[in-house]
Amino acid sequence: MNPLQKKYLVLPAVAVVVFAAVAGAIWWLTWRPVAYVNAQEGYSIRFPAGWDVHPSETPSYVYAEGFLGPNDGEAGGVISIIVADIQSLPNEGRGVAWWSPLAATRFEGFARLREGNWRLARQDVPWIEFSYLREKNLTQGRQFYLRNGTRGYVVLCFAAPAAFEKFRTDFDRTIRSFRFE
Repeated sequence: MNPLQKKYLVLPAVAVVVFAAVAGAIWWLTWRPVAYVNAQEGYSIRFPAGWDVHPSETPSYVYAEGFLGPNDGEAGGVISIIVADIQSLPNEGRGVAWWSPLAATRFEGFARLREGNWRLARQDVPWIEFSYLREKNLTQGRQFYLRNGTRGYVVLCFAAPAAFEKFRTDFDRTIRSFRFE
C-alpha cells in the first residue's frame, strides 16, 4: 500500500472517531438523565434529561417538570414524589384502594382509567391511571405507591391527555429508575 492510499484510509477513520467523540460528549452534557438523591428520605430517582427539578423546603416533596417543543403545543408534564409516614396502612397495595374513592370526592370529573402492578424496587408496586379536571382542564395522571418500612412513597406523573402519551416513555423510565437508598 502506497502512502497516498494509507492517507485516504486513515483520514476517514480519524473523522469517524472524532465525530463519535463529539457526538458522545454532546449527548453526555445535554441528554443524560438528571439524577436526584434524597438521602434523608432514602431514595433516588432519575428524571428525564432537560427536565427542571424543584426540591421543596422539606425533603418529603420534590417535583420535576418537562415541556414538549413548539411543534407539540409546548405542553408540560410533571413528575412528583411525596414521602410520608403510613403506619396506618398494612401494605402498599391499599394505597389504590383508599386513594381512588377519596380522589372521586375531591377532584372534579375524576375517572379511574386503569390500574395494575409493576415490579419495582424489589416489590410489587400498585399503580392507578386516572383523569380529572384541574383548573377546568382535563388532566391525566398515573400514581404509584411504594413502601419502605413505615414510610410511604407516592410517585405521581401527570399531563394533559394529548401530551400524556408523548410523555409516557419519560414517565415510565423515571418510575423504573426509582431506588431505595
